[in-house]
Amino acid sequence: MADAVEQRLGRIEAKLDKLADVMTEMARIEERMMHEQESRKRMWKSIEALALRLDAVEKTTEGNSFVTRRVERFAWAVIVAGVGLGFYLLRSAF
Repeated sequence: MADAVEQRLGRIEAKLDKLADVMTEMARIEERMMHEQESRKRMWKSIEALALRLDAVEKTTEGNSFVTRRVERFAWAVIVAGVGLGFYLLRSAF
């Protein structure tokens, strides 16, 4: 009878040891999940910051392209006027 009780207590003890191991592993998994969640939050913050910077760059580019178009048109007008003046001066010289 004492042998049966010892075997039963041994099985219970083994099950408690397995349960303790499982609880420890669950705690590790939960810790990893929390770490991953924090990491994911940091990545989203970085992505949001990059999106804001991209929006700012797009606005700046739109403004720059407007100015660049105007300057380019003016430069072509000056070049065409210069070429026209050159041909006019050449024509009147001969």
